[in-house]
Amino acid sequence: MLKKSYFFLSLFLFNLISCQHDDSVQPTNVTPVLKNLVVPDTIFTQIGQPAIVSVQVIDDNGWDDIKSVNYQIFNSVGANYAEGNLVDDGDYENHGDIIAKNGIFSQRLPHDFPTGSYRFVVSAVDRSELESDSLDKTFFAKLGILNHAPTLSALQIPDSVYVDGIISFILQVRASDGDEGDFVQKVICQIFGPTISDLAQEGELTDDGLSGDQFANDGIFTLETTTAFAYWKFGSYYLFITAFDSRQKISESYIKVLPWAKINLGVVPYIFNLSAPDTIIRPSSGDKSFLLTLEASDADNNRDIKEVFFYSKRPDGEYANSGNPFQLYDDGQSGDEIADDYKYSLTIWITSENTIGNYTFEFQARDYSNLLSNKIIHIITVTN
Repeated sequence: MLKKSYFFLSLFLFNLISCQHDDSVQPTNVTPVLKNLVVPDTIFTQIGQPAIVSVQVIDDNGWDDIKSVNYQIFNSVGANYAEGNLVDDGDYENHGDIIAKNGIFSQRLPHDFPTGSYRFVVSAVDRSELESDSLDKTFFAKLGILNHAPTLSALQIPDSVYVDGIISFILQVRASDGDEGDFVQKVICQIFGPTISDLAQEGELTDDGLSGDQFANDGIFTLETTTAFAYWKFGSYYLFITAFDSRQKISESYIKVLPWAKINLGVVPYIFNLSAPDTIIRPSSGDKSFLLTLEASDADNNRDIKEVFFYSKRPDGEYANSGNPFQLYDDGQSGDEIADDYKYSLTIWITSENTIGNYTFEFQARDYSNLLSNKIIHIITVTN
């Protein structure tokens, strides 16, 4: 994948710089891959409570390349009993899917199966009609006893996640089940990272009077944990807490977005080792490129660097009319050699229409506390 950034110093429009950071990807047909098929071992029928099944679909061409995820259910003699599709739409009430477009496709099975053994088979098809290998799992259907789901109410949940220190915090919910002879067997939590699809942390809340839980068997479930999963990783985190009763009925998930926060503003970032030409000979026709490279660091943590950029001035002393400020990148593209090494680069271009004279570049970095670094000013002289 090639990204280009263009820098034009225009004689006629008096516009110093025009940069473009363009992603161009040549499509390649890749067969989707299925992982982590989840089907209950036992499905209870005749009680109006559809079971939820799910599977993870991986496609290198992206979520939008998935045309359909289809399932078939075969009975014990191999006959096709039912069929349908799984979806990734975040519609938990209707389809059992929790997060839209995270690659995990789900579906509620509204079938009242006669008692017996069944085989669930799933496969995915992409928009090029390439079909994945199938996954399958056997389950047993039996007549169920009406079972209400447990209920959750939040007691202690943080409003944010600190990223500049590993801080202890407590998750605490009240969980209950009103069915006679039933009880809450397990309460689990999952925390997904800023990309939603990455599982940052998971764990179980307990009601045993240990590890932060005050009283055993009082219906208040507790997990004592830390923000290590988010250490110097910026973005919103997504918390899901779910309860299971002794008959494996699942509650509606408690869901909360936990944005990142910082305990301290910290110190300003620092930029150094600028590599840029002092003089450029204007081409007689066409254009030619040159590379700007700059290193950046932050005493708090280099991950605290939010951006590295520059402003540009024309020879007449005025700032360029468009593009300011221009971003330098640490992504291994656009002239940057190695991604995430805190050396920021940008390939820019000079044309035969560039104005002769001195151009001023003002480089700075900004961290996630919006603190600005030292400023480096560099003059590039364009000559004939």
